[in-house]
Amino acid sequence: MSSVTPNLGLLKKDPTTERNDTFNIKTMMNDNWDKIDQAVGEIREEVQDIVIPDASLTVKGITKLNSAVNSTSETEAATPKAIKTVNDALVLHKADYVNHPAVVDTTNVGNTYSVTLPSLTAYKHGMGIVATINADSTGAATIQANALGEIPLRNAQGSAISNLKKDGVYTFRYSAPKAAFILQGEGVDTAPLITSINGILGS
Repeated sequence: MSSVTPNLGLLKKDPTTERNDTFNIKTMMNDNWDKIDQAVGEIREEVQDIVIPDASLTVKGITKLNSAVNSTSETEAATPKAIKTVNDALVLHKADYVNHPAVVDTTNVGNTYSVTLPSLTAYKHGMGIVATINADSTGAATIQANALGEIPLRNAQGSAISNLKKDGVYTFRYSAPKAAFILQGEGVDTAPLITSINGILGS
């Protein structure tokens, strides 16, 4: 027995009970096509009347894409290319330990302290490390980053540092000429001056 589709009312034949019926071009084709065409026309009219606004901070809508990485627009969206450019710059920024010293906690085996610095593949002259020491040192201390090799810790006068204290925060800068991490912010060694004054005063 014939039936119709629920939305457009297109005529359907039952292949079991009506398989021997004569195929009627008007009812089985033309009428169905007319219904489809009418439905498409109605949808087209409705769509044509829809106005999609430009997006803003308060209104959903059409958004233009922008690959600029320094745009101040509040109505355009960043492209994946722009996001990748910013991310690549951030990765380089985070790995620039010369202009931006790393802030890290140490681990140690004896007087050898170790730190992990993302993306660092070699020691660079001027690079900085702000290290929170995890244990007291008991002798001349060294530090290594990313297992790149132990580097001695020295003060500004070139002497080995052997008195690191647990939970102390120390800032070091790497000196390529001296092949050492130099302690920053250290006061001047006044012992020689005091000895000279005492000698002059005869005390």
